Amino acid sequence: MLPEPEVEPQSSEYAVEIDHAWLVRSRATILRAHRVGAWVTVSGGVLIVVLPLVAVFGLGLPFATVYPLLLSSVSGALLIVAGRSQFLEVRRRRATWEASGLPPVAIRMSAEGVWCATNSLLGPFLVPWSALAGVRVVRRFGRAALVLDLAAGVTATSPGVVVELPTGARERRAKARMFRAKGMLGIPEEALRSPISDIDQAFARFTEGRLRVR
Repeated sequence: MLPEPEVEPQSSEYAVEIDHAWLVRSRATILRAHRVGAWVTVSGGVLIVVLPLVAVFGLGLPFATVYPLLLSSVSGALLIVAGRSQFLEVRRRRATWEASGLPPVAIRMSAEGVWCATNSLLGPFLVPWSALAGVRVVRRFGRAALVLDLAAGVTATSPGVVVELPTGARERRAKARMFRAKGMLGIPEEALRSPISDIDQAFARFTEGRLRVR
């Protein structure tokens, strides 16, 4: 249980700095993981396509014997296409991050609501106080992350919600998926320059005690 917030004069803004070194490492890890996944997908597809051809032309097996394998080459071709899409996604994600640069802060609280940066292609975004139902710390795989819970019925187009991202159809779909989730914005605790106790007190001050970190 976190301590009750101290009585302090109401400040106009509270910002939580983000660890830029951590963010750079995190982005590099994400891109590397996506590239490895893309290579695995393409390699698997090529293998599925090549094996039947080797069986027919290299080993001289009857066509009727390898006919099922030849049919499976269709799935191999689909894997190759999927892998190519993954490579394009890596290139797109890297270009987006290079264009947007590093966010100045991870969280900024004001009378409007909570402004948050995110390590995905979505954001930064502003969620008004009325759109938040709670704040909690979630521990997964030995790491703690700060998660915002949206109030029921809140969507990407709710009044006061602002998401800074391109308006393409793909981004609109991604934004809609993000706001369909109950909990959003899993900011790792290690990326935050302020302790959770200070962040909790700030949430309590700006919401008159309604929101506390659980």
